Amino acid sequence: MRAVWFLRRGRRDTENETPTVVWFCEGDDEVEGRWCTRIVLLGELGLASVLLVDGNKNLHSEPITFIEILAAFNTQAVRMSTPARKRLMRDFKRLQQDPPAGISGAPYDNNIMLWNAVIFGPDDTPWDGGTFKLTLQFSEDYPNKPPTVRFVSRMFHPNIYADGSICLNILQNQWSPIYDVAAILTSIQSLLCDPNPNSPANSEAARMFSENKREYNRKVREIVEQSWTAD
Repeated sequence: MRAVWFLRRGRRDTENETPTVVWFCEGDDEVEGRWCTRIVLLGELGLASVLLVDGNKNLHSEPITFIEILAAFNTQAVRMSTPARKRLMRDFKRLQQDPPAGISGAPYDNNIMLWNAVIFGPDDTPWDGGTFKLTLQFSEDYPNKPPTVRFVSRMFHPNIYADGSICLNILQNQWSPIYDVAAILTSIQSLLCDPNPNSPANSEAARMFSENKREYNRKVREIVEQSWTAD
C-alpha cells in the first residue's frame, strides 16, 4: 500500500492540501515499525492526515491520523485493541480536533501509554508567558484509574512537589472515568492560578503564597523565564 501524506498548513479541511508519497510497499510484511516511525516523524504528532491507496491508486481507507496507522500496523502496537488504548486514541483525536486554549499534548513516539504535554501560563497572571512541559503515564486501567502526571519543567507552586508530581484531587481521590486528557490538562492549568495552600506539596511556596504574595509572584516570574530556555 502507498501512504499519501497531506500537510494541513493550518487548515481543518483537505481542500487545498498537496499529497506527497512517503512510502510504498508490496506486502504487509513490509509494513513494520520503520514505516510507522517514518509516518510519525512526517505527521508531526497528528498535524497531518494520511490516505492509504493500493498500487492502482485506489483508495484503501478514509483519511486517518498517524496514531491510527500505529494502531493498525506497528508490530509493537498489537495491544491497541485494549479499552485503555482505544480510549486514549479517542482522547487524542478530541485534543487534535478541539484543543482547549493554552494546552497541547500527544503520545510520545509510538507509545500511546506515555504522553508529552505543554501547558501555557494563563494570560494576565504571574504565569503568563510560561511554557511548562509535563509527562502523563497511563496504565491499562485507564480511564478507571488516573494517569501519573509530572511536570518536567521546574516549578514553584504550593501543590507541586519537587519531583514535579502534582497534588490535585482529580488525579487522586476525586478521579472519575469521565475525565479525559483535555480535562486533566485544563485542570492543571487552572491549578496554577488557584492553588490550595492548605494541602501543600511545597511548604515554602504555600507559606509564601499565603504570607507574601508579592514575593511569591516574583518567584513565579523567575520560573516563567526559566521555562523559555529549558530543554
